[in-house]
Amino acid sequence: MNPFPVVVVAESDGVAMREIVSQLATVIPKVDIVCCPNGLDAWQALTSRHVDLLILNLRLSAIPSFVLIDKLIAENWSVPNVMLTGHLDSFLHHVLNQSPLPFLNQPVIQEQLAKLLQNIQRTDAHKKQLVDFLKAFESRLPWQDKMRWLRLHGNDGECVKHVDDIFYIRDDPHSGKIIVGTDHGEHWLLEIFRSLILRLDAERFWRVNRHTVINAAHIVAAGHDFFGRQWLELRDGARLKVGSAYERFDVTKALTARHQHLIS
Repeated sequence: MNPFPVVVVAESDGVAMREIVSQLATVIPKVDIVCCPNGLDAWQALTSRHVDLLILNLRLSAIPSFVLIDKLIAENWSVPNVMLTGHLDSFLHHVLNQSPLPFLNQPVIQEQLAKLLQNIQRTDAHKKQLVDFLKAFESRLPWQDKMRWLRLHGNDGECVKHVDDIFYIRDDPHSGKIIVGTDHGEHWLLEIFRSLILRLDAERFWRVNRHTVINAAHIVAAGHDFFGRQWLELRDGARLKVGSAYERFDVTKALTARHQHLIS
C-alpha cells in the first residue's frame, strides 16, 4: 500500500523540481504529485486538499519555509509529513546532525530518496523542532552578510533570483554585461564583475577562470581532458574548463565521497 498517495513538492529551482518529480514517480507507484514553485502555491495546495507528504525546499520564494509551516500550525491546518530538501553544506550538515528531520540532498539520488521515505517519522511529534530549525536556518546562515538575491534581465523582462538558483556567473567583456546561468536559461546584468564576486560567498561560488565563477552546489561531475586540464560539469549540462591557476584537485574526491555518504 502506498503511504504517500499525495505529495506536494515545494521547490523554487526548476531543475531540482524535475529531478525530485522524476525520482518520486519511480520510487512511489501511482503517486499524485503537486508541483509548487513558490511558497504561495504551496500554501494554496496545503490548505485546499489532503496532503500526505510535503517535500520542502529550505529556500522557497514568495513565502519563506518557516513562515509557511508556522502559519499552517498557527491557523490549525493539518501539517503533513515533511521532508526537507536543498544543497548540503557544512552549516546544514552541523544543524541536521542535531535534528530528527529527514533531509533530501540535491542533486537527488534515488537510493537516498527511497531510504528516507521508508524511515520517515510523523511530523506531528516534531512540529516545534521543524519551525525552530527553519527559523535557525534563516537567521544563522554563516554567509548572511553576503549577497543573497540578484535582479536579472532577460528576454521576458526582469526577474529576481536567489543565489542558490544561480549556476554560473560569467563576465562578457565584449558586451559589457555579466551573463548569469540559471535553471531558466541565461540572464544578464550590468555590474562590475570584480565587485560582484566580492559580495558572493567564496565557499559557494568558485572562481574557475578570470571571467567565470560557478556555484559549487551545482557541480555534478569533474575530471580532466586529454591534455590534463580540469573540467567541471554543472546540473544544467554546462561543462566549464578550469584555468590552471584555479584548479581544485579535491573536487572529484569530494563528489565521490558525497555520493557514498548519501546512499550509505
